[in-house]
Amino acid sequence: MDILEQYEKENPQVSFGTSSEECSAITCSVIRLSRGRIQDVRQANYILLTIAAVMIIATIMITIMAFSGITPLVPPAAT
Repeated sequence: MDILEQYEKENPQVSFGTSSEECSAITCSVIRLSRGRIQDVRQANYILLTIAAVMIIATIMITIMAFSGITPLVPPAAT
């Protein structure tokens, strides 16, 4: 038994994140920022994958618009 495990057994109110389900920093941040709506690592990973997919699609659309000559919808400048 290492020192950290012994300390956690003696002081159960203190935890250093050595639970059976570890998460990366960004996944833990998503769980924390959701304020209870996301309850586990699997749901947080699905949210991160969804965000990544939306960003990739937006990047592709912007790139296609930039190279095809389509101008974005920008209101005319007030003069």
